Amino acid sequence: MLMVVLVGLSLHAPGRDLYASIQEGHLLQVDKDEPTPQTWKFRATVHTKTKLEHALRREKFKVGIFGNSYSWSLRGADFGVPEDDFFNFSIQASVRGIVRMMEELARHGKLPELSIFYLDHMEVQIFSNSDYPNFPARFSNAVGDLYQGLRQGAPAKSLVRMASRHARDEWRRFTWMMSRHQFIQSALLFAGVDPPQISAAVPESVGYRRDGSRAGRTVFAGRGDGPPALLPSYKPNILPHYLAYDIERIGALNAPNQRIVILESFVHARNTRIYQDNPSDIAIRSREAYLKTCARMDTTCARAPTDMETVRGPAPYLRWPTDAKHPPNELIVRQTLDFLASRKVPLPIGPQE
Repeated sequence: MLMVVLVGLSLHAPGRDLYASIQEGHLLQVDKDEPTPQTWKFRATVHTKTKLEHALRREKFKVGIFGNSYSWSLRGADFGVPEDDFFNFSIQASVRGIVRMMEELARHGKLPELSIFYLDHMEVQIFSNSDYPNFPARFSNAVGDLYQGLRQGAPAKSLVRMASRHARDEWRRFTWMMSRHQFIQSALLFAGVDPPQISAAVPESVGYRRDGSRAGRTVFAGRGDGPPALLPSYKPNILPHYLAYDIERIGALNAPNQRIVILESFVHARNTRIYQDNPSDIAIRSREAYLKTCARMDTTCARAPTDMETVRGPAPYLRWPTDAKHPPNELIVRQTLDFLASRKVPLPIGPQE
């Protein structure tokens, strides 16, 4: 029992602003080890907490990037935005965890003037519940999810799946909290020793820069229409009615002084062709729910591009860093800026009026 209480309190105790302590050429390391199925979601809690601690202690950023590994290495300089005006809020989480973070920022008046949210491609969407912030909030979210499922007209099967996911997540969290490793980490935190470590950046190091972006080793996997290998064929675990609810939550955050743009991510040209010719039923229904909700909430959204010029970029084609669902930053930035320009969405940089 002492172990559970200590770990639970440590995750939600006020922390210090670790990102403010990062000097040029140094990195914040919070995930040196590969996550296990039991720990990857809870690592997202640490990422969320450290990034929120930073954002809540300063003036709100002008431009914020939200997403997961697809977008977590993007920097302000990629978009021509000064470092002090930009922060990358991307974390190791699905859309639900990212939406929860955005809601917390908005609650404190810290959601950036322009938030760019990269939604996973519908064919590779991993849809899981947020582990942040604490049990009372998570229980409230679970009850709210069931109510919203009924309101959205979700079938009984979706309601049962959502309830079972919440129950499974709490069980995994309990077993993780009972581990000796996590007990030691929590004891260190209570002793004033932060488990995340700020270290000097070296070419092979993996960690987070002071603008929130992730630095790490790049593995070149191929060019243009060649490798990397095709993505494995598997059924996305999206629940379309709940995706619509989450997009609705994002749309509700739009305000005169804060605008949100959502872009569905794109995949390698080979997979783009396959998904375009043979889309899965779940992806079709999920994308329809996504776009309809965006229109209803008057939120600026884009579906994943299918034209090869956008997906591959101009020749000579750029190498894809790791796999078929993580494009080079240059292609992501190019698609983003082109879309913003087409919708007449300016980057809020320069002096305030």
